[in-house]
Amino acid sequence: DVGSVIEDSMNAALTPTDVSVSRGAATCTVTWSDGAVHVLKLADLRAWCPCAPCNDQREQRKSNPFTVLSGAPPTAELGELQQVGGYALRFVWADGHNTGIYSYDYLRGLGEAG
Repeated sequence: DVGSVIEDSMNAALTPTDVSVSRGAATCTVTWSDGAVHVLKLADLRAWCPCAPCNDQREQRKSNPFTVLSGAPPTAELGELQQVGGYALRFVWADGHNTGIYSYDYLRGLGEAG
């Protein structure tokens, strides 16, 4: 029945069981409920920030690789890591950027993309 399919789908949702940051190695290691482990570079996480301004900048560079972006280059130095509800993480970067909310699905996709 539909109810059990929805319930099974919800139970199958992948969630982190452990998240650790190594500032020295500049990585974030995510261990998932299915046993998978992904080691993500902080520079990659910053480069793929899912917030609207960062998405816009990626689209600008994609459509015109000669686009000149104003401001200082973003830092991949992590200031703080925060949990957002039961569905995401927020990386607060040392330069103050904190608007990207990395859903668990998004993080899993980044990890699987390698």
